[in-house]
Amino acid sequence: MKHTPGPWIVMLSEDKPYAILPAGRHGTICQFSDVYMDQEANARLIAAAPDLLEACEEALPYCDGLIQEMVERAIAKVKGSEP
Repeated sequence: MKHTPGPWIVMLSEDKPYAILPAGRHGTICQFSDVYMDQEANARLIAAAPDLLEACEEALPYCDGLIQEMVERAIAKVKGSEP
């Protein structure tokens, strides 16, 4: 499974409340239909996803024990291969 490569950005406009867009490219990754108090935080977390995945993949060789398991689970969840 492939995702749209990062970076992603959050944009707020009247017609697309908290849209997640691929930086420097056309299209929309996703958008929220309503704006309420948690949506900005949710949008920023979604927009950070490609960076977080890259950080986990880069850090994995330096992890061990519980941290390694947590990072492996996070990567598996992103890639759709979690047990």
